[in-house]
Amino acid sequence: MDTRSDYDALQRSTDRTPQWSADGQTLVVNVADVIYGASVDGNGLWRVAYKDEEHRFSGVFAPSLSVNGEVAYIKYYRDEGLFERSNPDKHHIELTDINGTETKQMFSKSGVANYFPNWSPDGSRLAFATYDPSDGYQMIVMTKRESGLSSILTFWRKYDTHSIPSVDKKQSVRHPVWSNDSQRIVHVASDVTDNNGVSRIVNVRWDGADEKIAMEQERRIGTFDPTSLAWSIADDRIYFVYYEFVSGEDSGFTPSVRSVRPDGSDERIVALLWENSRIRNLTLSPDGGRLIFTDYRSPGTPDEVGVYSITTEGGELRKIFDPKARHHSGASVFASWAPDGERIAIYISYISRRGQTNRELLYTIDIDGSDAQVVLSRDFQGRIRTGGIQ
Repeated sequence: MDTRSDYDALQRSTDRTPQWSADGQTLVVNVADVIYGASVDGNGLWRVAYKDEEHRFSGVFAPSLSVNGEVAYIKYYRDEGLFERSNPDKHHIELTDINGTETKQMFSKSGVANYFPNWSPDGSRLAFATYDPSDGYQMIVMTKRESGLSSILTFWRKYDTHSIPSVDKKQSVRHPVWSNDSQRIVHVASDVTDNNGVSRIVNVRWDGADEKIAMEQERRIGTFDPTSLAWSIADDRIYFVYYEFVSGEDSGFTPSVRSVRPDGSDERIVALLWENSRIRNLTLSPDGGRLIFTDYRSPGTPDEVGVYSITTEGGELRKIFDPKARHHSGASVFASWAPDGERIAIYISYISRRGQTNRELLYTIDIDGSDAQVVLSRDFQGRIRTGGIQ
């Protein structure tokens, strides 16, 4: 295995959505293989979690920040010793506070890959997906066992662990999304071994009970994007991105933003999007009125990457951000709403023509796309700067 390219692929595929603190004053973001905390005004920067310096290929990825100021993340390193060849890749779920002063390991199991931890809105539970060859894909939910101690002792609290197996061991599970009442999880389960298999939107209670298939489709007809699920404010609808495949002379696919009730009834189309474009990271505004998403209009044509906004009832699409990737081979973009819904944080990584990440930026902008402010930047030499105009 090519260790360098394998590690580069991990860096490019991880979720780098900026995480806002509950008061809207701090952002937590994954830059390269380190997790940083940054003041929104650009005047403060610190390391929350960082890689294991004992290993050439190591890093911390995909942070999720709770309302209580706890950061859960994936820690990865690769052992290359003589006795590690059977299982060189190590994945752990770790927990720290927003200042990075206390750290504990939450979950570790040999031979298991962990995907995208996500705190429930009330901060009481942490969900993440796992995969290993024997158990297949499953969702792990860790529930904080309250002990009556003050929040200062939060890292001594115990957690109860619940495992939710995939509908089918061959069905992938990657991005758990919590309902606003912190009681249910929705995720996409797709057959990873058969293109003619089934893709599902699964709605399940946090303890694995009351599992429902909200949507289901044969993959030869269409599939759902696992990064683009969102609950309505009242938890009475699920928003999602659906790709409808078209065969024949003009084969391809057409994406659309849709919504459905949690039981699978009353499906509605919010917006039909551009043919063969890729939609990622559908996110609902705090007031429940608008959705934002990243559109990769034409793969290999970086000019067309952008962040768009639309109301939950449909209507006119509004382009609110353009990463201006014209001097690079492409860009990867992640966006998130501030808690008050007044601004949006946008992380961008620019890809060089050799396929390497050579520049990263974190902005905040108004919801109409104006008043872009740089929070931090990382140049091709790895230097981190805060604030300023880029």
